[in-house]
Amino acid sequence: MSLTGVFGEIIGAIVGLYVVNSIPSWHLSFITDAYLLYLPYANTAIIGACVVRMLMHLSPWYRLQMLFEGLFQIIGIFSLYMLLTVFPFDFGSINKIEINSLLRFGFNIAIGALFLALLVTCFQMLRGKAS
Repeated sequence: MSLTGVFGEIIGAIVGLYVVNSIPSWHLSFITDAYLLYLPYANTAIIGACVVRMLMHLSPWYRLQMLFEGLFQIIGIFSLYMLLTVFPFDFGSINKIEINSLLRFGFNIAIGALFLALLVTCFQMLRGKAS
């Protein structure tokens, strides 16, 4: 049990919620109006990840910690998928490199990496002991 970790998760969630919700007021040229469509998903993912990580810090059993780790990874996959679906970015002003395509490719790679991490977590949970 790690109370320091729990407090760290709470502080991280508060900072994350503040930053994510204040981005529209920054008027960045590459953030489109579609960002407001993604905002509820981002808030849900931040709060859900905070709760799951706090439960992971408080869990006394390894398998339960791995279950929470898997839930955390599923939340990450969901958040990245919704970001890829809504895609509130437009880097059209940079003509030399196709940034939008590269960013979409990077999001797909990150989703694939999270799926791989989820599989590893499932195997660790089934194995039942720390590696």
